[in-house]
Amino acid sequence: MGLLARLLHSVYRFQQGDMVNLVRNGHVVLFDGVVVAHTRQGVLVDWPTSGTGWIDPGELVRVVSDTGLARA
Repeated sequence: MGLLARLLHSVYRFQQGDMVNLVRNGHVVLFDGVVVAHTRQGVLVDWPTSGTGWIDPGELVRVVSDTGLARA
């Protein structure tokens, strides 16, 4: 694994239960996933429409609720 890949894995840290969207090439590909685990292998996400799968953390964005934005 290269330096950039290691850096990305260390920067993106998701917690179990986080809601996430999968973004590729600037487009949301899958949405409303729930993080099951974050390991060295990647992030295990349960998607409502396509089951569970391992995703590179650099392709995920965390969904922030309106309540979360109000506190920020």
